[in-house]
Amino acid sequence: GSIKGIHEQLQNNTVDVAFFLTREVDYPDLKVETLLIEPVVMVASPDHLFSLNSEESLRMLENQDLIITQENCTYRALINDLLREARVKPRSLIEINNLQAIKQLVMSGLGITVLPRITVEYEISQRLLIELPWHEPPLPVATQIAYHKDKWLSPPILGFLEHTRRHYTD
Repeated sequence: GSIKGIHEQLQNNTVDVAFFLTREVDYPDLKVETLLIEPVVMVASPDHLFSLNSEESLRMLENQDLIITQENCTYRALINDLLREARVKPRSLIEINNLQAIKQLVMSGLGITVLPRITVEYEISQRLLIELPWHEPPLPVATQIAYHKDKWLSPPILGFLEHTRRHYTD
């Protein structure tokens, strides 16, 4: 969901701890820790005609079908800013709220996508998707964990936080 939605849920106590992937955020009433900076990659199917032309970068989205997460997704705003700054308008924008579906469509050669590398690592390793060259400034997306700063955290939650920090810093 959107970062605003996550913030509200932490504020009104419906969620104890939230994980999210977005640009680094800062809220006075939340404790937010960055666990990991995730690179964002542009990927296509290996037989997509782009994979042949490796010089281009963002410009090549001009005449392409971009399959992308929906507006309320946390890192979608980054991609919007990027396209706006580069004055690039994809031929079509297909919004899907399901990561698996986005990957399937791109693997079938129906478009390209921009996703955190962690979400497509397996497909890249299996040559189901290939990473396209990115000559733009990197997109700083961070895996972050947040909780309300005044919240009493139970021992299991504290244990979970400790375990998570260890997992990401090892």
